[in-house]
Amino acid sequence: MFINPHRLLSDLGARWSIAIVLGAVMAFIAYGLLRGPLRASIERLLVTAPIAAGGDDAATAQVSVLRERIRRIGYAQMTLGALILAAMVTARFS
Repeated sequence: MFINPHRLLSDLGARWSIAIVLGAVMAFIAYGLLRGPLRASIERLLVTAPIAAGGDDAATAQVSVLRERIRRIGYAQMTLGALILAAMVTARFS
C-alpha cells in the first residue's frame, strides 16, 4: 500500500492523518517486539506444563515463573496499546 504524503496532509488535516498512520505503525511495532518473547515463553510453558503435572518439582517452579513472565508481557502489550490509542485520540481531538 502506497501512501501519498500530499494527500495525507491535505485531505484530513495534518495531525489527524499523521497520528492515525503513526499509531498503526506503532501498534505493529509493539506487536512485533512483544510477540517474540511471548511466543518463546508460551512454547516453553507448553513443554514444561505436562512435566509439572507429572509431579516434577523443578518443572512446577518453572511453570509459575513462565506464567508470571507471560502475564508481564501481556500487561506491557496492553499498556503500549493504551498509550498508542491515547496519542491517536489526543491528536484527533486537539
